[in-house]
Amino acid sequence: MKYFLLLLLIGCSLSPAALAQENWRKLVKKGELRFEQANFTQAAEFYYSAWQQKKSKTEYLYRAGECYANQRNYQKASQIFGELLKERTKFPLAPFYYAQSLKQEGKYEIAEVAFQDFIQNYGGNDKEDMQKRVDNELLGCQLGLKASEALPPNAVVLENPGENINTVATEFAPVPFSDDILYFSSNMKKKKVHIYRSQRKAGTWTNAVEPVFPNMPDGHFGNGTFTPDGKRF
Repeated sequence: MKYFLLLLLIGCSLSPAALAQENWRKLVKKGELRFEQANFTQAAEFYYSAWQQKKSKTEYLYRAGECYANQRNYQKASQIFGELLKERTKFPLAPFYYAQSLKQEGKYEIAEVAFQDFIQNYGGNDKEDMQKRVDNELLGCQLGLKASEALPPNAVVLENPGENINTVATEFAPVPFSDDILYFSSNMKKKKVHIYRSQRKAGTWTNAVEPVFPNMPDGHFGNGTFTPDGKRF
């Protein structure tokens, strides 16, 4: 049996050519603004582009790594924190975030080695607390390895649900009612967050619409869930 995961993507990429034309200081200011707005996708690109122009400012590369991790782009996060391993003195937690990103990528065995290397060489005053975090992460690596062994190859298929669900706005908290009906939260049509419903027909997800909820106040509402019997939302 194959399990299908629908990917709700957040944010949009910026033009590399446009970023290259901007001064690195302006890029940093834009990155800081996007970070405050929790727009980690664009913040990461601004910080990374600033670092490309000013390679000595590795703090902006570090910030880009943090943003990529926040948006769960662990592949890019691991690449960046891996680049910063040679600057352990300046960024003592970079090796930890490197190992953490590897773990989130599913590279459990490499992550285990990276976690052990981090804690052996870490000299911060909070080493005892970091040891507890590392122990917990190593336990997660072991659980991940066991789950990988139990899951047959190609058992999970990733799909983008398309523009009717994955809009330029922010979509989150997907709740599958069945294989072909999906509820999720979004601010796609209003400034307020509401719940939407879409149905897959002939392989295509329909335009998302707001379900009719009785006695629903006029305000934000989202992150819904069904009772186990599927009769109440």
